[in-house]
Amino acid sequence: MKPYPKYKPSDIQWLGNIPKHWEVKKLKYIVNGKLEYGANESAELEDRSLPRYIRITDFGNDGKLKEDTFKSLSEEVALGYLLQEGDILFARSGATVGKTFQFKNYQGVACYAGYLIKASPNSNLALSDFVYYFTKSDIYENWKNSIFVQATIQNIGADKYNQLELPIPPLPEQTAIAQFLDQKTAQIDTLIAQKQRLISLLKEERMAFINEILSDESFPLKKLKYVVDFFNNVRIPLSSEERGRMTERIYDYYGASGIIDKVESYLFDGKYILIGEDGANLLTRNTALAFIAEGQFWVNNHAHIIKPKDGDINFFEYLLENFNYTTFVTGSAQPKLTMDNLQNISIRVPPLETQQKIVESIETTTGKIDATLAKIMQEIELLKEYRVALISEVVTGKVSVV
Repeated sequence: MKPYPKYKPSDIQWLGNIPKHWEVKKLKYIVNGKLEYGANESAELEDRSLPRYIRITDFGNDGKLKEDTFKSLSEEVALGYLLQEGDILFARSGATVGKTFQFKNYQGVACYAGYLIKASPNSNLALSDFVYYFTKSDIYENWKNSIFVQATIQNIGADKYNQLELPIPPLPEQTAIAQFLDQKTAQIDTLIAQKQRLISLLKEERMAFINEILSDESFPLKKLKYVVDFFNNVRIPLSSEERGRMTERIYDYYGASGIIDKVESYLFDGKYILIGEDGANLLTRNTALAFIAEGQFWVNNHAHIIKPKDGDINFFEYLLENFNYTTFVTGSAQPKLTMDNLQNISIRVPPLETQQKIVESIETTTGKIDATLAKIMQEIELLKEYRVALISEVVTGKVSVV
């Protein structure tokens, strides 16, 4: 790909020069009608015969709607908020502010929620595909961040989105750009999907190896309460306000000393095993339930704290990380692993010398797998960065695809 023959200043700091025959237009001038907010209705219905009620939580990272979050509205309520092919939704507040979704190739009727803003690109001026790709560029991210610098809260309303300035090439070029990016991003996405599948296979291999080496039935069965000590009585509960003041998240359930104003000193100094007490991963096993916390730290009331009475702590961590807790978990909406249930799980405990040999074997094999996983995850991040960079170069005219 080569640059265009001639450029001109866009007079926009984060955009720079654009091809001489391109224009810069504000979003409000390339859409039909006005930017519109969605319905302020609670998501209660799940009737698939009714219009789907699209919310920010429905946006998948793959640009598609999640299937497991389906909600609907009655036809009467949805009527004023129906979406048309090519409409683009902008998130206006919260952690996902600025995130976009293109309503395209949807089989059925849908409407959208109040924390979203709808833009309907005028196909005589700007193609929906081109505008949507622009919102996936780092130029769009720079614009979004500039809004946050000017405001005290992360909120972008219709008034601000109206002022979003886009580089606009002639319609035939917009078509060529969209087709080029469709092809290239599909190739990148395929590579990413292949690597993510490989990660899943490697994680399965890792878990299978650990489970196999830990499942020797010659080891005696013992209830957990007889082989570890519990320290749950010194946990510090956190209010939602205090959790909001976190400046760092080291663990999914746990914090480190000093990052919440209320905690002036650490509670633990040493090496302990932390086990998640609640959360969806108790059932789905998407993340490790158990791991070792070492050094000076405190723990909130969403984790069990244990330490082996006599044994290799690394062995117990491997054992408890890979244990299937599903039959010991209570509740489905709010899964919970109570202390009583945890104390009464039965585990196989070999002699200390055998524990240490098992740990050595696990670390040798899993170390190699973990190194491979780290390399693949780095490759995925590089592909994602390349994807954004490619989109940015093309939609801003830094390179020509025509």
